[in-house]
Amino acid sequence: WQAGHAGDMPRGFDVQDRVAVDLPWEAQPAQTMALLEQVRRWPEVIAAAAAEDVPGRDFASWYSEFRAPGGQPVSLRTGLDFTPGFLRVYGMRVLAGRLSADHVAEVAQNAVVLDRSAVRALGFASPEAAVGQTLGVAPNFHDGKPATVVAVIDDIRLEGPRSPQRPHAISPVTERGGGALGVHTRDPRATGPKLAALVNERFPAAGASALPVRDMQLQKVADDTRLGRLVGIAGLMALGLAAVGIYALAAYTLRRREREIVLRKLHGAGAGAVAGLLAREFAGVLMAACAVALPLAAW
Repeated sequence: WQAGHAGDMPRGFDVQDRVAVDLPWEAQPAQTMALLEQVRRWPEVIAAAAAEDVPGRDFASWYSEFRAPGGQPVSLRTGLDFTPGFLRVYGMRVLAGRLSADHVAEVAQNAVVLDRSAVRALGFASPEAAVGQTLGVAPNFHDGKPATVVAVIDDIRLEGPRSPQRPHAISPVTERGGGALGVHTRDPRATGPKLAALVNERFPAAGASALPVRDMQLQKVADDTRLGRLVGIAGLMALGLAAVGIYALAAYTLRRREREIVLRKLHGAGAGAVAGLLAREFAGVLMAACAVALPLAAW
């Protein structure tokens, strides 16, 4: 249940029919872009792009301070650099501004794309008001070169389910080497094996495997899922032991009241009456147990 919740929680982007594969960090930009060009030619592929990571997997995170003109420094989550087509791959909705087809102009401006939360945090009145503004940045972001807002997207959640949602500033790039390659496809079952085979052909030592993006996101809660299974198994064992104890107690009660039961049956009592007699004996204990356990379990 917890894993299902983590996979289905709203994140501001789509994962249905999206497949991704990790690229080795030694991959060169030219190799990654050649891979993308080949994948985009597959008939079932709608869009493909490369980025620092699969959105929502949250394997690594970076933060930096940004400052709007005349404003105070605001900490935004950064670190997601993406090639052309990334927003289309994951269905991220653009609220204002636009990106070029090759990101050349954006790179020249040291451009950033903000989400709606970042726009509010920086003090802009609307997404449209933020587009075109130049932001002061900290030295750890692109060597401190001022950044230009070129587009605003709806809120996204790149964090895992245990972390609070943060405002984001993501960066368009013309190309990148290692990271993750994401594909929006009409046939995920066909695209996944082809994608893994292609990456392993270009990088024989990679041992890559293509997975649905939702499964990659759930890797973040894999430990929680395993712990949940262990808790479930332990709970079933406890229930089994409790059932054995209740059976032993019921059997003892039957032996202790054997004569009474025989006399009742001789006087016409049926099986239901005898079962009711035993049930009344356990009813008080059962009600007390429910009164203690059920509210606590629901909480």
